[in-house]
Amino acid sequence: MLVNFDEVLGHEPDPSDGLKPLVDPRLGDNYSFDSIYKMAQIAKACTTNDPQRLRPSMRSIVVALMTLTSTY
Repeated sequence: MLVNFDEVLGHEPDPSDGLKPLVDPRLGDNYSFDSIYKMAQIAKACTTNDPQRLRPSMRSIVVALMTLTSTY
Protein backbone atom coordinates (compact mmCIF):
# COMPACT_ATOMS: atom_id res chain seq x y z
CA MET A 1 0.00 0.00 0.00
CA LEU A 2 1.37 3.39 -0.98
CA VAL A 3 0.19 6.32 1.13
CA ASN A 4 0.83 10.04 0.79
CA PHE A 5 0.93 11.07 4.44
CA ASP A 6 0.91 14.77 3.58
CA GLU A 7 -2.48 14.19 1.99
CA VAL A 8 -3.78 11.87 4.70
CA LEU A 9 -2.74 14.11 7.59
CA GLY A 10 -3.91 17.20 5.75
CA HIS A 11 -7.63 16.44 6.07
CA GLU A 12 -9.23 19.44 7.70
CA PRO A 13 -10.58 19.81 10.26
CA ASP A 14 -10.42 16.12 11.18
CA PRO A 15 -7.39 14.01 10.13
CA SER A 16 -9.23 10.87 11.21
CA ASP A 17 -11.13 11.03 7.91
CA GLY A 18 -7.89 10.24 6.10
CA LEU A 19 -6.47 7.80 8.63
CA LYS A 20 -9.44 5.56 9.45
CA PRO A 21 -9.44 3.86 6.02
CA LEU A 22 -5.81 2.83 6.63
CA VAL A 23 -6.52 1.00 9.90
CA ASP A 24 -6.93 -2.78 9.71
CA PRO A 25 -10.70 -3.38 9.85
CA ARG A 26 -10.14 -6.44 12.05
CA LEU A 27 -9.26 -4.03 14.87
CA GLY A 28 -12.79 -2.65 14.87
CA ASP A 29 -12.77 0.24 17.33
CA ASN A 30 -10.16 -1.42 19.53
CA TYR A 31 -7.34 1.08 18.99
CA SER A 32 -6.29 4.53 20.09
CA PHE A 33 -6.72 7.10 17.35
CA ASP A 34 -3.93 9.14 18.94
CA SER A 35 -1.50 6.24 18.45
CA ILE A 36 -2.57 5.87 14.81
CA TYR A 37 -2.06 9.61 14.29
CA LYS A 38 1.42 9.50 15.87
CA MET A 39 2.40 6.49 13.74
CA ALA A 40 1.30 8.40 10.64
CA GLN A 41 3.41 11.37 11.70
CA ILE A 42 6.42 9.08 12.12
CA ALA A 43 5.78 7.53 8.69
CA LYS A 44 5.47 10.99 7.16
CA ALA A 45 8.81 12.03 8.66
CA CYS A 46 10.44 8.85 7.31
CA THR A 47 9.16 9.33 3.77
CA THR A 48 9.55 13.06 3.23
CA ASN A 49 10.74 14.19 -0.18
CA ASP A 50 11.42 17.73 1.01
CA PRO A 51 15.16 18.36 0.58
CA GLN A 52 15.04 21.01 3.32
CA ARG A 53 13.93 18.44 5.89
CA LEU A 54 16.16 15.55 6.83
CA ARG A 55 14.60 12.19 7.49
CA PRO A 56 14.91 11.09 11.12
CA SER A 57 17.63 8.68 12.17
CA MET A 58 16.73 5.09 12.95
CA ARG A 59 17.70 5.78 16.55
CA SER A 60 15.12 8.56 16.85
CA ILE A 61 12.47 6.37 15.19
CA VAL A 62 13.15 3.52 17.62
CA VAL A 63 12.89 5.93 20.56
CA ALA A 64 9.62 7.36 19.20
CA LEU A 65 8.16 3.87 18.69
CA MET A 66 9.27 2.69 22.13
CA THR A 67 7.69 5.78 23.68
CA LEU A 68 4.52 5.16 21.73
CA THR A 69 4.27 1.51 22.78
CA SER A 70 4.91 2.33 26.43
CA THR A 71 2.10 4.88 26.55
CA TYR A 72 -0.62 2.79 24.85
